[in-house]
Amino acid sequence: LWSGLGYYARGRNLHKAAVQMQQHHDAKVPEDFQALLDLPGIGRSTAGAIMALAFHQRYPILDGNVKRVLARYDAINVWPGEKHVEAAMWQRAETLLPEHRIANYIQAQMDLGATLCTRSRPACQQCPLQTDCQAFASGEPTLFPVRKAKKIQPVRQTNWFIYIDQNNHILLEQRPQNGIWGGLWSFPEGKTAEAPDNRLPIKNTLLESSLPEIKHVFSHFKLTITPYLFTAEPIHLVAENNRHIWVKIDQALTLGLPAPVKQLIQFLSSTERML
Repeated sequence: LWSGLGYYARGRNLHKAAVQMQQHHDAKVPEDFQALLDLPGIGRSTAGAIMALAFHQRYPILDGNVKRVLARYDAINVWPGEKHVEAAMWQRAETLLPEHRIANYIQAQMDLGATLCTRSRPACQQCPLQTDCQAFASGEPTLFPVRKAKKIQPVRQTNWFIYIDQNNHILLEQRPQNGIWGGLWSFPEGKTAEAPDNRLPIKNTLLESSLPEIKHVFSHFKLTITPYLFTAEPIHLVAENNRHIWVKIDQALTLGLPAPVKQLIQFLSSTERML
């Protein structure tokens, strides 16, 4: 159900956290900051938000919206991702906490960044903090927060091997739990254009044709995928194991698939690229 949404580690961590809360916290969200931090997928800001919004305890948060508000209010001229800058911003966020109505304050911080102090075209004329905002006083509020210096995204290349038998089944391989697209179903892949027959439950495959390249962009690199189309022996002659399944092309679309895999299977289905 999560496939296609991205952030797969986040989905798995949500489930792990739910299991831990059921097993160790009487199926309740723990009302303790350190206990929240110990849950998979919960960091300092999320734990602080839960403590403030759910339990009305005085804890700061520092999500993207709040970082932007603080960086502009104080005209911080260094990228907020620097460790010493982030540490100073945490301290600043803590000193600003009110004694009362903490949940309202934390929600207001987030809403201010989401609705007025936006990344581009901030609505400074409507902002209640305009008078003391140093970024507004500078006349260039969008220069804050300072952006991280851009790095050239590395480009990686891989090959996908698409096996189709005479009954229009395709072979899919479940990816390792760790790494990109963890646990989802994909095509067997390799770094070279030669089909990895030595590790697949297939015999006597024959290259039929190649398909157009696929380009997929992740947050930290770009991936170029070259798909190759093979014919395979009838399904009853091909064994399966725990990581490989043979499935009808249309039925494959019901599985958990990365977006490029789903795109390619839809292409195969719509163009009837079958034996």
